[in-house]
Amino acid sequence: MASLAGWLPLNSKQTNADAAIAQVTSRAVDPGGRILEMGVKQADGTLAAAAPGISSTGGKGENAGLDLKVAKSGRTTGLTCGGISALDLDVTVDYYLDCAETRPYLTKTFTHQLGVSGNQFSDAGDSGALVVDAANGEPVGLYFAGGTDISGVSQGVANPAPDVLNELSAQAARGRPTHLWARPTTRSVA
Repeated sequence: MASLAGWLPLNSKQTNADAAIAQVTSRAVDPGGRILEMGVKQADGTLAAAAPGISSTGGKGENAGLDLKVAKSGRTTGLTCGGISALDLDVTVDYYLDCAETRPYLTKTFTHQLGVSGNQFSDAGDSGALVVDAANGEPVGLYFAGGTDISGVSQGVANPAPDVLNELSAQAARGRPTHLWARPTTRSVA
């Protein structure tokens, strides 16, 4: 459990990531920072949670490359894997005031995003999942949207991890704690 403590304002032209900051409730979550389903295979065939490793980037996130194999553990789809299919993707996201998507709030275009291919890589409810390099667990992006590109191919969309961390660091400098959360509703990929 956590309480919303800050966010990147979607209606600002200064932001190019969809993320928020939460203050985790003491003893409400695993304090070890483990990521569900990214650990070793257990005797019953399931995957254990992976303990956080030591970052080779000093916690700044890894810059993605085309065809980089990535993984994420999302609330809806669980563990899924895919590949980076775009490094400079522009995506337009429609935000609503209600879950029925009848009260439009804002349409925002994000530039220089990461596209992630993979059969069923993500679905609604996976927003905020950390996208990691499948080889070393290094953060690559923060999943926040999905849709179909102009060729009809499904894509997951992630804010590049270094960009998210830079924007959240600016928020933290203004006195906000740092933890990630995001939730768009409908999206289209350009």
